[in-house]
Amino acid sequence: MPSVEDIEKIKTKLGVTKLTVVVDFDQLKIQIRKGGKVTFIDALESAIRSFIEDGNDTQSPVGVIELEPETFDLPSDADRAKVSEAIRGYMNLPSAEITLLHKDSDFKYPPQQGESIEENWIFLLSLSDLCYNWFWAIVDRKGINKTYNYGFG
Repeated sequence: MPSVEDIEKIKTKLGVTKLTVVVDFDQLKIQIRKGGKVTFIDALESAIRSFIEDGNDTQSPVGVIELEPETFDLPSDADRAKVSEAIRGYMNLPSAEITLLHKDSDFKYPPQQGESIEENWIFLLSLSDLCYNWFWAIVDRKGINKTYNYGFG
């Protein structure tokens, strides 16, 4: 079972030490029993890294900032490193939260592409200081498919 210290190590490694991680540890035990190659800690790291680095979807945090960098006080020619640093900044604000979804999660906005909690670790990132408030990261429990993220706002 992962510990709070394990979570803190991931946050420190990725430069998001102030990001609030919300996990129902009873539900986490249930999800761990579902099995899969990817552990919760590996999934959390992959999800956070995806939010910071992956701009394949225009509604991802990277995609949102790259579309209009000036809106986020970045130069119009901001490179990916600057965009990633800006996202880290948003993830370190007091309002930023990443939540592990579970079968009893009561969220108004479930993942928009119908991803299953049975097959994936699903994380919801709330960045109320960005124009998009909700972002999902989908991490395949089997480790076959690449982690991806997208948003809804």
